[in-house]
Amino acid sequence: SVVREHAERGEHVVVVVSALSRVTDCILKVLDTTRLGNRAEAEREMKLLDERHENVIAELFEESNRRSVAAQVNALMARFREFCSALLLLKSATRQVVDMVLPIGEQISAQIFVACLQQLGARAEFIDSARVLVTDDKFGDAAPDIDSTRQRCDEVLRPLVNRGFIPVVMGFSGATLSGQSTTLGRGGSDYSATILGAGM
Repeated sequence: SVVREHAERGEHVVVVVSALSRVTDCILKVLDTTRLGNRAEAEREMKLLDERHENVIAELFEESNRRSVAAQVNALMARFREFCSALLLLKSATRQVVDMVLPIGEQISAQIFVACLQQLGARAEFIDSARVLVTDDKFGDAAPDIDSTRQRCDEVLRPLVNRGFIPVVMGFSGATLSGQSTTLGRGGSDYSATILGAGM
C-alpha cells in the first residue's frame, strides 16, 4: 500500500525486493545437503520452503488470485527441484552454476509483490534483475558495472515508469554483459537497490 500510494501521487517508483526472511538460508541448506547426497534432509528443507511461500500466499491473496500466484511459485519451485536432482547426481557445482539458482527466493518474492500490487489495483511488472543490473563475472560476489547498469535502467526501467508502471526487480542478483547470472554476496538485495537507485 505504501508503494501504491507513492505511485498514485505521480511519483516514479521502482521496487527492489529480497527473498522472504530465512528463505536464502534454506535454499543454501538444500543445495549443501543435496551436494552431500543427503536427499532426506534436502527434502525436509524443500518442504519448509514450500510451506513458507504457501502460508504467505494464503495470507495475502483473495481466493480469486491465490491459484494463479501459487501456480507461478510452484513452477519456480519445480525448476529448483530439477536443479537439485541434477546436483544429486553430479555432487558438485561451481559458483557460476549456483548463481543460476540461488536468487530463486528473490524471484518468488518479486512475483508475489507484483501480484499484491495488482490486487491493490496498481500497474506493476516483474523485472528479472539480469535485464538491468550488469556486473563483472566474479560469481558469488559480483561487483556492479555502473555505466552499463545505468544504460539498462534507461532502456528497461525508465520507459515503464514513464508509462505509469511500477517495475518490481529481483534483488541480490544480476548478470554479466554476456547474460550469465551472478549474485552480489550476502546482503546483496540492499546493495542492488542502491545500485539501481544510482542507475536511475
